[in-house]
Amino acid sequence: MKTKITLVLAVLCIALTSFTTLNQDRITVDGQYDGSDGYGYNFIVFNDDDEETTLTLHEVEEDVLDEYNLDTEDVIGSHFQITYIAVTETVLDENGDEQDEEKRTIVALKPIN
Repeated sequence: MKTKITLVLAVLCIALTSFTTLNQDRITVDGQYDGSDGYGYNFIVFNDDDEETTLTLHEVEEDVLDEYNLDTEDVIGSHFQITYIAVTETVLDENGDEQDEEKRTIVALKPIN
């Protein structure tokens, strides 16, 4: 009986996790790669007011890194169509207060000539 309950709970956890992942919005922008730092991978993009701004993306899916090694200087200055997902997490700051942090992950890169 315990095995059945454990199995049902495991299936429910997997189903809920998969459901959350499938409902994440994909955002696509064009930008010029500006290198990486301790916070993530930086791209120069234009905002809604046509002003240049830096978009920092915190993580990159492994298959994207296999195709484009963003940790080298070889791709700095390259133009890409960047597709990423953004997940907002609530974390505690150093004072114990809740704050929302957005984590952005690159899921696809397509070179623009």
